[in-house]
Amino acid sequence: MLHSKKALSPLIATVLLIVVVVGIGAVVTGIVRDMISQNKATVEGKSGEMSCSRDVVLSVLKIDGEPQICNGSNYVYAIIENKGVQIDDFQLVVAGDSGIVRNESIHSGPAITPGATVELNGTFDSGIVGSVIQVKFVPKLKKKGQSGYNFCSDVALTYEGVQGCT
Repeated sequence: MLHSKKALSPLIATVLLIVVVVGIGAVVTGIVRDMISQNKATVEGKSGEMSCSRDVVLSVLKIDGEPQICNGSNYVYAIIENKGVQIDDFQLVVAGDSGIVRNESIHSGPAITPGATVELNGTFDSGIVGSVIQVKFVPKLKKKGQSGYNFCSDVALTYEGVQGCT
């Protein structure tokens, strides 16, 4: 009775073993490749944010201890010193007792190089804002190898109680 059962030949067993191992290897390679591409996209997206917090250093120029920033009826004026990396533009955010206005681009000149000082004059709709409570200058850096900007809101210059311009 034992002699009537047939066993796999060693050659067929070896071929089946190789096919199973190659199949498992292909599945594992596919999963790992997908995980790596997802992590790469996440890292590239976060690299702009990291360079903002690490490389952008800004301040409002002070003369005799007074920050050079003021607001008019529908504009905010400031003199800003760039002590870090090149800044391509600024977003102006003005918050008031009636609302908030964002001006996406307030610097039309060339990029602000490290060590440079620039005068910014951003406008806003005073009908929406009402009385100005807070002014925020958000630096914008061009994305490397891509179109668009990284908004560096974590290092934005924020001022409250901005005096009127004279």
